[in-house]
Amino acid sequence: MAKLVWFRHDLRTLDNPMLNYACRSGQPVYGCYLITAQQWQRQNHSPLRNQYVLNRLSALRQELADCHIPLIIKSCDDYDGCLYELEQLCMQLAIDEVVMGAEYGLWERQRDEKIHAALATQSIPMTRFTSQVLVAPGEVTTAQGQPYRVFTPFSKAWKAQLSLHELSPLAAPKQHPQNTKIDEGLSDAQLTRFAGGESCWPVTQEQVLNHLNLFVKQKVSHYQQWRDFPSEPATSRLSVALAHGVFSTAQALHLLQQSYPEQYLDPKTGPGCWLNELIWREFYIQLLAQFDTISQGLAFKSETRAIQWEQNPAALTAWQQGKTGIPIVDAGMRQLNEIGWMHNRVRMICASFLCKNLWLDWREGEKYFMSKLIDGHLASNNGGWQWSASTGTDAAPYFRVFNPISQSQKFDPQGDYIRHWVNELASLSAAQIHDPDNTVRQKVNYPQPLVDLKQSRKQAIARFAAQTKRD
Repeated sequence: MAKLVWFRHDLRTLDNPMLNYACRSGQPVYGCYLITAQQWQRQNHSPLRNQYVLNRLSALRQELADCHIPLIIKSCDDYDGCLYELEQLCMQLAIDEVVMGAEYGLWERQRDEKIHAALATQSIPMTRFTSQVLVAPGEVTTAQGQPYRVFTPFSKAWKAQLSLHELSPLAAPKQHPQNTKIDEGLSDAQLTRFAGGESCWPVTQEQVLNHLNLFVKQKVSHYQQWRDFPSEPATSRLSVALAHGVFSTAQALHLLQQSYPEQYLDPKTGPGCWLNELIWREFYIQLLAQFDTISQGLAFKSETRAIQWEQNPAALTAWQQGKTGIPIVDAGMRQLNEIGWMHNRVRMICASFLCKNLWLDWREGEKYFMSKLIDGHLASNNGGWQWSASTGTDAAPYFRVFNPISQSQKFDPQGDYIRHWVNELASLSAAQIHDPDNTVRQKVNYPQPLVDLKQSRKQAIARFAAQTKRD
């Protein structure tokens, strides 16, 4: 008999509770990953995201091979096909237990329950572990036992729970007894061909952990000071690896704790500020687990579901292409389109502009971001968009509307970020670049703003106020 570890959002050998558990059994251990291409398409996963996953699987296969654990990679159309592939593997490999990390989206939970029930009829248990987050959804609740809906009290309660959790990361399994030769499904050559090339982001566990160590040791102390400036190399650039579980929250937190024992819990310090970003991710995942409306594409605040967003395909296309006439917005969208990633401050600016100034449905933005982001993750992407649209968990009132020009002047004062991504404006001075006048726009062939920022802000606030009164 043998154990089967089903990898999903936990593509690592270090600090992997499923792998650790399976190897402690003393039985042969096999890993598997199920590519569900049609499901990825339905969920708007970007080509770059898919490319990264496929490249990471090749690296993970080698990392597991070093432990004499084969990684079997199969392809099926969608979640409905997963059951057949798992049943076939269980039969072929004499599996007596399937082990995996919990996933929290509604459709993923339904898939897992269906598979759990089917395997149970064959006396094959399915054991789930917490691997995407440090604190499992449902463990951090209000005094009334309800999930937190606002970040700050959740963050305080989450930190209060740290003493209950082991932060020392689990080691990679030692060399396991060599398994007999088996069919590992898709070859590395096939994965590379399907991926369409090599990812420019770190894909091996060693590369990612070196990057994490470098950031914590050399950059995190200045993180709070510089993180909002998109032209500065101040952010971790670890969101891609974290989204796919190449390292865990516990690994990052342990490193922070060891390096900055007096600072890591204080959000006013660089280490504490970065920890807060990790906690935001945990917050959004626990909301995804406990509120099915997120997976169903509904506004978190029920009172905002009746909002009548405008239909303006031309404005939406201009926003998608980075041709809104608002330099910081256009820079962000062009960065997203070119490399599949955008600085977090600029993500908020672009989202606010779409929802509050263009008055377009936040779901259009959420969908487009997901179709482009290499670090796309339903919980974080949805949470960020609903925060910006004032339909989500944000404690701030709806009349917070980012002014993209003042944001640009504050966080890109010399215009370096805009200059890099908006070629038409590369020759402009710092004084001109944030909001070029009409003459300059005509000269460099840069469009006029899609909307008047002041007027559209007033209209957005009035619409929210009217909706609030109706409710």
